[in-house]
Amino acid sequence: MARALKILFILILLLVLAAIALVLTFDPNKYKPQIIELAARNNVVLKMDGDLGWQLWPRIAIKAEQVAVSAPEAPDTPIAAIDRFAVAVQLIPLFSQEVKIDGITLTGAKIDLKVNKHGVGNWQSLGKVAAAEHAPVLVPAIARAHQLGNVRAVNARQPFNAAQQLQLARLTLQDSQLSFAKADGIHLSLTDLGAEITDLKLDGSAIPVSLNTAFTLVRPEASTLKGETRANLTLRLPEALDQVIIEGLKAPVTLTHAGTSARADLSADAILLLGGEGVRYSGDLTLAPTNLQKLMIALGSPLPPMADARALHEVSLASPFKGDSTQLMLEPLTILVDSSTIKGKAGITDFETTALLVDIQGDAINLDHYLPPPEADTAGAAGAGGKKAIRQSKPAASDALPLEALRALNLDLLAGFDKMTVKGLPFQQVKTKVIAKAGLIQLKSFDARLHEGPLNANGVFDARKDEATLSFNATGNKMPLEKLLQDFEVAPLVSGSGAVTVKGQSRGATSTALAEALTADIGLQSQQMLLHSMNLEKSLCELAMLAQRKEMPAIEWADFTKLQTLTSQIQLANQKLTVKSMNGGVESMAMGGLGVVDLAKGGLDFKFDLTIDEAANALLNCPIANKKLLNKKLPIRCKDSFAKLNARSCAPDMAAIEDMYRDEVKSKVNKELDKQLDKHLEKNPEAKELLKNLFGGKKKE
Repeated sequence: MARALKILFILILLLVLAAIALVLTFDPNKYKPQIIELAARNNVVLKMDGDLGWQLWPRIAIKAEQVAVSAPEAPDTPIAAIDRFAVAVQLIPLFSQEVKIDGITLTGAKIDLKVNKHGVGNWQSLGKVAAAEHAPVLVPAIARAHQLGNVRAVNARQPFNAAQQLQLARLTLQDSQLSFAKADGIHLSLTDLGAEITDLKLDGSAIPVSLNTAFTLVRPEASTLKGETRANLTLRLPEALDQVIIEGLKAPVTLTHAGTSARADLSADAILLLGGEGVRYSGDLTLAPTNLQKLMIALGSPLPPMADARALHEVSLASPFKGDSTQLMLEPLTILVDSSTIKGKAGITDFETTALLVDIQGDAINLDHYLPPPEADTAGAAGAGGKKAIRQSKPAASDALPLEALRALNLDLLAGFDKMTVKGLPFQQVKTKVIAKAGLIQLKSFDARLHEGPLNANGVFDARKDEATLSFNATGNKMPLEKLLQDFEVAPLVSGSGAVTVKGQSRGATSTALAEALTADIGLQSQQMLLHSMNLEKSLCELAMLAQRKEMPAIEWADFTKLQTLTSQIQLANQKLTVKSMNGGVESMAMGGLGVVDLAKGGLDFKFDLTIDEAANALLNCPIANKKLLNKKLPIRCKDSFAKLNARSCAPDMAAIEDMYRDEVKSKVNKELDKQLDKHLEKNPEAKELLKNLFGGKKKE
């Protein structure tokens, strides 16, 4: 056994010595001029400063150092430079003076790609030769297959054999860098770039690929993005090279920015179709559950604060995709946003104009979670009933509208949700369509149900000038008035449902200016509603008792007023709701009125005119004994702040009563004076004729 092992060792040693002798007698440098000449014929400037030599460990390979590739128009500016490369060769073919490549290792590659202002890359002239030097042009994919085929088998007498296919056991890239820069300032840099491709064949068989790199993306007018990724996938390349098949791509990406890091796990399968029609691709894309808040911070574009601190902490995506050099579409798309499921399609229909198309349907979403957090109340809590008053909040230090971003928005959106909560309002069966282009954002339609009542709206937001303008129209039936007032941050003065029409407009360069400049004409109709913290019948009783010089009866008054068949015209301007007209009924009384609700100061001032006839008087809790008060407009005034609003906020309008009595007394005095004057004039015809001539006609009766 020992003797056999000794003989085997001697044989191995002889083989190694034979290989070394072969290597020492075979000089690869004699092919160096042919390689450089072949590159020149293909419009490539190839510089090889070092000699071609042999590497014996860890495998036999032809090696070279300091190799650079340039374009003929800029021969001194390398597009790619390699510190060192080694071409591993098979041992047995060397004995017959034949070189067969087993693998290629590139170390310290530096690739510098640039695109000028005309959109032309510095690498695009490589490989282009005059048409006269070639036969009729082949289909690009086939031509590339032949060019790649030239690399596969190198014979000592025929260095490049186009009849053979490319086959590599291994292609390795180590410690390399890639730089891609555009004239508009975008610069992508890949560092610590490493890749390994095994079993490379052009027969459609599986080719395992692994890749790892750190990257830095510099963007004009945006923060620098940094990160790293490690990807694994399987490639399939058919002989014709008319398509590239990607299978099982898994790429965890870690992004970092300003001390914040976030990870996104991507997986995909895709097919890239190559040929005369350009690149086409399709496949499946998956984004594992990701904290989008942290991801956007890592991207250098942090999202604004949201009411729910955990909003967008779990976002995932799954969708087939399909596209080409001009467009990309994800359909059918499934997105999970926190507890909401959204399905549909989304994509870019034109890369050049970044035209977005979104058509989605969701189950339920609470938009309040994604709105800015509420400001602290400074007006205090409301009075009776503990209801909240209008919120007075200071504007943010910088609340300028993102007009530039809005002008760049190119969007066609169709969205629907089974349930949607906005400002606490529970919308159902929501359908909305929005079109945005060149700064003009049109809400074509918004249709929904609110507390079983239909709501429809449309509007236009114009961001084309330095000051944006807004106009909108809305109609709704069976609207919950108390909820709507809360939505406008007004104390819940009324409750009930009604039909509402709104036509509004505003302008401004900031969200604060837009809110302060908002004006609207509002129409309100309601068959029955409650006026809270005010009892108009009690105030009428106080007026009657005052006129009759009697004490108020001991009655348990309600802290509200029932309004019936109400119609009202309201105007919103300067953060005030001005009631231009109000007509309806209070119990059995007729009511008219007008007033102001001051949203900025949190107060109201209403003047009501109540009219009661004899039949209605009998139905009152406090019948009026003085018949002179019947069938007259009896003035009631309600004035107070939202915080202090209560039953004492309404009282007889003494100023109006004084004016009413003053007019009544004046009328009686005038009638008496007319009677006395008529008596005197009957006795003095000359004076009567003088008055007639003086006033140009007959004295008014």
